[in-house]
Amino acid sequence: SGRTESPRLVQAFACALADADSGVRKDASFAISYVDAEPAEVAALVLAELPRAGEEARQTIQGVLAEKAEGAAGPLLESLGSGDAGVRIAAALALWEADVDPSDRVDALARLARQAGSVEERRAASFALGRCRREAEKAVAALGDALRSRDSGTAQAAASSLGLLAAGAAAAQASLLEALRDPNDLLRAAAVESIGRFSAEAGLLPAGLTDALGDPSPLVRSAAAVSIGELGERGKEAEEARARLESDPAEEVRRAVAWALQTLRKPPKKKARKRGS
Repeated sequence: SGRTESPRLVQAFACALADADSGVRKDASFAISYVDAEPAEVAALVLAELPRAGEEARQTIQGVLAEKAEGAAGPLLESLGSGDAGVRIAAALALWEADVDPSDRVDALARLARQAGSVEERRAASFALGRCRREAEKAVAALGDALRSRDSGTAQAAASSLGLLAAGAAAAQASLLEALRDPNDLLRAAAVESIGRFSAEAGLLPAGLTDALGDPSPLVRSAAAVSIGELGERGKEAEEARARLESDPAEEVRRAVAWALQTLRKPPKKKARKRGS
């Protein structure tokens, strides 16, 4: 029924996001998207309600924060130093989901990724570090440590984030190549996907990606198939690798190759012409 500028209504909606009733939370989430207020103001009020929220309510709040994150970097970055672990997790994930660069807090995120008491917080910090493009060197160092975490979820998050930090490619790739020797299939697959991102930028097929073709896990070989397929027409080496995977004994690997080739053969989208050109 229109938009509102009333601070009291904004606060009331934020409070309702933490309600135990799912219907109330759903209505509040919808209503707050129509509030004509600064995203930073909304995020600050929502974060203030998080400590008293239950698990399901926290998920609702997380969605609202992600929606507002792009214009609410200030309170989200400040919240990385909150005394409440749930607030720190929500802030880190919102920054990651909205692709906001939290380089101003890279030291705080690195500390959380290395030392946080809960695996949920270490995972969230590892995801957010992947957005630290202006401080990629520091982020890559912290992610290299997280990659060796005993928690596989943290290690996988670190592997995915390393793939986003092209500025720190040399150090990141060294850590990812080390991860290819890990006994965890999921971590090796995540490392292969990230190595594929680096090689796509360099136009090369690195040794780690070639080695993954013979990995005992179909999951890892499937990841290699997708990564090699995304390289495009990069020369004889990539073509030979794709041909090898097309005859893989595992059906899921062959499906991955077929998907990658289908994606490769799609014609590129034409850029929209500017008016007047």
